[in-house]
Amino acid sequence: MRRLALLLVVTLAFGLASCLTGDAPQLKPEDLVQAKDLPGTYTAIALPGNPGGQPPSVDARVEAAKDGSYFLTFIEADHVDTPTRLRLLPDQGDRYLCVFTEADSPDRAMYGRLEHEPAGGWAFHIFDIKPERRTEDLQPILQRHGVEKIVFEQLGSDPATTADHIQGALSAAQIRALFSDPDVLAALQTDAGFRLQPKAH
Repeated sequence: MRRLALLLVVTLAFGLASCLTGDAPQLKPEDLVQAKDLPGTYTAIALPGNPGGQPPSVDARVEAAKDGSYFLTFIEADHVDTPTRLRLLPDQGDRYLCVFTEADSPDRAMYGRLEHEPAGGWAFHIFDIKPERRTEDLQPILQRHGVEKIVFEQLGSDPATTADHIQGALSAAQIRALFSDPDVLAALQTDAGFRLQPKAH
């Protein structure tokens, strides 16, 4: 249920059909990096690539935590969702790898990539396995980087609604190596996600 709660807050609210999750990683404060100007208030909208179309926008708030992580909170009308913890690792260029977990019980994680857009917004691209790559041939590729096994899971009766799960408590170095491996990147689709647009003051 905790994994479903995280998915509902971060992905299903934006019309995503699927995502890649994993066991809680072993991250230390010194592993994390900070994104300049990320804390603030935003309007959150779905990226154009989301298979579920364009659901209504919601308000969002990003706050810095003392341990180097961030709290991401979505606000719909008068309802304030439970914050999601966001931890950033360095990626290629000006991009960041994102690790999403529940703030109070980080036993599951969801992975994505964060990019700072020229107009000042932030685009979160949620990682997902391409449908044609959801086969056992992917196992040895992932196991190069500490993954024990990937389990291909469905979220419901719709075969397009998936929550594939990688088992193994990965370190920061293993996460970075995993998501920079060309064979892994070739198996991912990253066009779905959400965008945070700064609110005018």
